[in-house]
Amino acid sequence: MGFQPLNTKDIDTQRITGRLLDLSVSIVLYHTPEETLKACLASLSLCTLDMEILLIDNSEIPNSPNYIDNQKIRYIHNRENTGFGAGHNLGIKAFEGKSKYHLILNADVYFGENVLERIFDFMERNKQYAHLMPKVEYPDGSPQLLCRGTPTLSTILIKRVVPGRLHGLFRKKLNKYESPDFDHNTLQENIPFLSGCFMFLRTNAVNIAGGFDDRIFLYFEDAELTRRLLVHHKNVYFPEVTIWHAYGRGTKSKINHIIHAFKGLLIYLYKKRT
Repeated sequence: MGFQPLNTKDIDTQRITGRLLDLSVSIVLYHTPEETLKACLASLSLCTLDMEILLIDNSEIPNSPNYIDNQKIRYIHNRENTGFGAGHNLGIKAFEGKSKYHLILNADVYFGENVLERIFDFMERNKQYAHLMPKVEYPDGSPQLLCRGTPTLSTILIKRVVPGRLHGLFRKKLNKYESPDFDHNTLQENIPFLSGCFMFLRTNAVNIAGGFDDRIFLYFEDAELTRRLLVHHKNVYFPEVTIWHAYGRGTKSKINHIIHAFKGLLIYLYKKRT
């Protein structure tokens, strides 16, 4: 049996599987290049865990990846771009009670053999953690600073609005958020903000937390979920495996990205205070 499309109207009642999976995966697409998705799915195909994958396409026009011939991969077209978190919530809900762990994964992430198996084994042996992020690098091998401090309005104003050549004037404040001295070669726990490009979560924990806040369209929905999970659980940075994230460094300056960033941040800050 090959590729199986689903309808969003069926997602509440149509469960992906009838057994308890080791791992479920959700990937949100939005005009995602075919080669990008192929590289991500090729990485997932290396995994030997009992796993199923849900692709949630937020693009205006459905673009079912017909090259997929794998009964473990399903596709839904969301009909409208509801945002990163709302898209992943469809996957979280679809796999509710159906997997031990759920992976929030960006389509522009890829990795080698045994990455997911090693993470799975670590989480099985360390029940105190509900949320894990591995070492993340750019494709050229340089580190991505994705273990961050608590975002503040002033810090994000500097990062998003102030020209980069002037950031040195605010280095002390920025360092509290960017954590440039973070040791990326050492296991560390209870980090205030772990990136949403790769969130390896205990399925029951993320369901109890309620998934992402649908009101945050893009940016800081991962920070907000990280914060809520930390109320009752520990998280962990796990540098024993590495993934590569082909992150677009130039997107942050686009005006619509800046608007979404501040909307997400304001929701995050409001909920943090209440």
